[in-house]
Amino acid sequence: MAAGQVRGTGAMRMSARRTDLREDLTIAMRMLRAIAILVLLLLGAAACGQDTAAPEATDGTDAGEEPQETEGDGDGTDQAADDADWPEMTIRVASIYTEPLPEALAVQRLVEVVEERTGGAITFETHFGTVLGSQDEMNELLITGGLDMALHGRAPSEEYVGLFLPYTIDGYDHLQRVVDSEVGDAWSASAEENNGIVVNQTWARGIRHANLREPAESYEDLQGRRIRVADIRGLIAAVESWNAVPVVMAFDELFTSLASGAVDGAENTMGQMLSENHDEVTKHVLKTGHAVSAVFWMSNPSWWNSLDPDVQAMLDEELADMAAWVVEENKAAEDDWETQMEERGVTVVEPPSMDPFHEGAERVGIDELATEVWGAENWETIQSLRDG
Repeated sequence: MAAGQVRGTGAMRMSARRTDLREDLTIAMRMLRAIAILVLLLLGAAACGQDTAAPEATDGTDAGEEPQETEGDGDGTDQAADDADWPEMTIRVASIYTEPLPEALAVQRLVEVVEERTGGAITFETHFGTVLGSQDEMNELLITGGLDMALHGRAPSEEYVGLFLPYTIDGYDHLQRVVDSEVGDAWSASAEENNGIVVNQTWARGIRHANLREPAESYEDLQGRRIRVADIRGLIAAVESWNAVPVVMAFDELFTSLASGAVDGAENTMGQMLSENHDEVTKHVLKTGHAVSAVFWMSNPSWWNSLDPDVQAMLDEELADMAAWVVEENKAAEDDWETQMEERGVTVVEPPSMDPFHEGAERVGIDELATEVWGAENWETIQSLRDG
């Protein structure tokens, strides 16, 4: 047998062992999640005494699709306890994000600040990662009272899902202006009324690009490529706008599919590509910048609306400060992700012109799609907020 064949056989065995290990870990995690979810639901029912039906689920990013490899300072802001007579309570919070993600560090900052500000009257029970399950399962706990608050990237309403429509949101600051506007207020009202979720804060966690097995330096180079996407209308439209072929696929199948060549590439934030080691199987990134991934801090409406107004106002204030901090951390991480990509042997390319990408979006009817999701007036407002 030739040397190349021996190496190939070894790689196949390693891949098989990796698959077996992943399957064993998946089974174990599912058992832990089931136990944790049952306990939280029982505790939530006892604490809240509520019987709220879960609404129809909405689309959003895959549960595993979160950026990694970022750095941040997890120290909370030094702040003396307020003189107010704060009620004693424990807030149950779950975050899909883990250290060293800025989102995970932001949760810790919030906990430290609020506990110090209230002199320990208000404390937190925190859960990180997927111990309680996927983002959909976290939303189920949030809606039914098993959680008070949750932080993840599953869009809480169809209007928020629309943020993935290609080239409609022009970066971090544009997204923030939109969610802070009357348009964003209306989206939040819709999420509470239709889906039983209060949206406390929304911010950007990364810009999405194309990562590929073979080189690509321009819009034309993407034509005919088979690109994996989540089952999200906006992301599918983005790939179609490149004259590429969208392949809807579960996220946990992606690494193997990239390695085998079943797909030619994918799209995500560079932080996510790094966290999933996709740099091992896709050595080329074309900075398409087609969408901004958003993250949502949400609350159970019965719990939130029952809070003392002073507690609500204090939490709103601290959540706003936390969101402002994490956005700056994520902005700084963008450059760091690109540097890490290049250090790992990935070629990152800026297209010579973005005009063909915007023309492609027009060709697939982005105006019509945005109008359908947001309404004509809101779409006009969103566009007017591009430049501040």
